[in-house]
Amino acid sequence: MQVYRSLNEIPFDANSVVTLGTFDGVHRGHRALLDRLKARAADLGARAVVATFNPHPQLVLKRNGAPPLRILSTLEERLELLERHGVTHVLVIEFTEEFAQLEAETFLTRYLLDGIGCRHMIVGHDHNFGKNRRGDLELLTRLSAERGFDVERVEARMEDAESISSTRIRGLLAEGRVEEAAGLLGYNYGVRGTVIEGDGRGRTIGLPTANIKPDDEQKLLPGNGVYCVAAQIPPTNKKGLEMAAQTAGNTTTVYGMANIGTRPTFTDDKAAVLEVHLFDWQKMIYNEIVGISFLKFIRKERKFASLDSFLSQIDADRRECSEYVEQLRATI
Repeated sequence: MQVYRSLNEIPFDANSVVTLGTFDGVHRGHRALLDRLKARAADLGARAVVATFNPHPQLVLKRNGAPPLRILSTLEERLELLERHGVTHVLVIEFTEEFAQLEAETFLTRYLLDGIGCRHMIVGHDHNFGKNRRGDLELLTRLSAERGFDVERVEARMEDAESISSTRIRGLLAEGRVEEAAGLLGYNYGVRGTVIEGDGRGRTIGLPTANIKPDDEQKLLPGNGVYCVAAQIPPTNKKGLEMAAQTAGNTTTVYGMANIGTRPTFTDDKAAVLEVHLFDWQKMIYNEIVGISFLKFIRKERKFASLDSFLSQIDADRRECSEYVEQLRATI
């Protein structure tokens, strides 16, 4: 996949099919639009181009009174997902406060028509662009007649009588409903981060954990609770694996369970942390970058009256996770 980091990098090609959007999470709704982009480009013998913004526009615009946005995918993750779905050309447009002041017609002319080149434009059902989001299907239709390109609108992809959207998925994840979120994403939601040293408490009670610091502080963590997870670990760590694991590409997948929360049984912390206990994994992985995929919600985080009651619940959690993992393995 060819990635262009500025408008000056991408060669002009009037025979291009273009779509525009943030594509946070590259979920199944996005992929319906991408499928149409690729099909139309193939029909026309044209170049297919995705133009996307970074950072997420809402991180820059920061609407008054709105809670801080948490993103589903970092730019790196977004590009990986786009490539996985067969996208061949991506223009990353830096979204700044200055850029946000561009009028819709100016943006369309400068970036899509005179910059990338556009024979056919594909837009989502609710897509607006430009200053104050004034760019809409009506503007595109008028300009298409003046500038000689076609416009096609792709309807929303529905699931349970509701459109698939990044906002809907964020809501599910905030409630811990990772399996439902995975159904809309088309893959298990994950967080990538660096393993850092914690307070060492887990090892002293027979429950060693890896504390994960997400690569991007804006990345959304699912709601507080215990989850069955899969960890993607770099190949340098394979020697520490005692339990059979799947090897895919350059990483090894190891199953385990994770806790997201403030650890109320042991601390008075306010900020949620991500801790992962890997099943039958012995090697230290401090400073390694790992990926954590959330497979199943087990229970909400809660405070326990004693260490014994905490450990008893952890044993039950581990059994539930192990049973789920065995079911997964049976389907592979």
